[in-house]
Amino acid sequence: MWTEKSGGYITWMVRLEKVDLTSQSWWSPKVEDMSPVGPETVQTDARTIDPAPAARQCAAMQCAECKETSKEIYTEGWACLTAGCSKFFDFGHVVDDQQLTYHPAFLQERTSYTGNAPGPLSPPLISDADLIEMSAFRAENISKKGIVCPDCRCCVLRRHWDQWACESCGHVHRLSQRPVPIEELVKENIAENKITKEYATSGIKKSKTVLGRYEVIRYIISDPTGVPIGSVTHLKADAVINQQPNGPDDMFQELQTNDLHLYRNAARHRGRKFCDDPCLYSLLM
Repeated sequence: MWTEKSGGYITWMVRLEKVDLTSQSWWSPKVEDMSPVGPETVQTDARTIDPAPAARQCAAMQCAECKETSKEIYTEGWACLTAGCSKFFDFGHVVDDQQLTYHPAFLQERTSYTGNAPGPLSPPLISDADLIEMSAFRAENISKKGIVCPDCRCCVLRRHWDQWACESCGHVHRLSQRPVPIEELVKENIAENKITKEYATSGIKKSKTVLGRYEVIRYIISDPTGVPIGSVTHLKADAVINQQPNGPDDMFQELQTNDLHLYRNAARHRGRKFCDDPCLYSLLM
């Protein structure tokens, strides 16, 4: 990253390097012949480059004014690239900052990559075998994200409960639903010490009673003057009630296995323009 002057304004510039030069870039035209053309070079991106180039750095000089070092980026000559320096972007002669050209040594500069392999730009589709291997139930975060359509390569958001449906070409990717057992939820809540919290403002009065195997919590709602105008009653069942036939446990399983045509609508923020771009929503999801 460096700063330069363009049209009288100071701008930030970024130079990116490709990690693996032996593979074809996703942004380049498709090349049929990807075989090596020599012992030390490979044809890719319609040009010949080193498959594993050693680190190369372009020339750099220290500014006599600010003592900071700047690279020789332009063929028009060297200039200090430290914003705030009195010699910033001073080439020693008049240049047109709209017509500058990059120095070949700077364009061919290479930095040795020491990080982990970044992985594919578009990850492979999740399969049923993946979920089984991860002991997942298709409701985890990995299943909530968008995918890249294998047919048209567009981004697809997870809008539907039971599938990914590409809005561009109609491709559908499904996973087999594995219902989450109640026992798993109970075990998870105990292991993570999750406690159900009740939220009510101080102005709402509540009372607790017991009715059979239910804990009954009643919330009294009042108007601004304090006069009661209504109430909300919450009945909390115990394990015996939950496990009854057609009870809450069975309802929970039915919600997971039956096709209820559930889907997510795009969230809108007040005052923000609505966007219909599925690619954007896939990234946000």
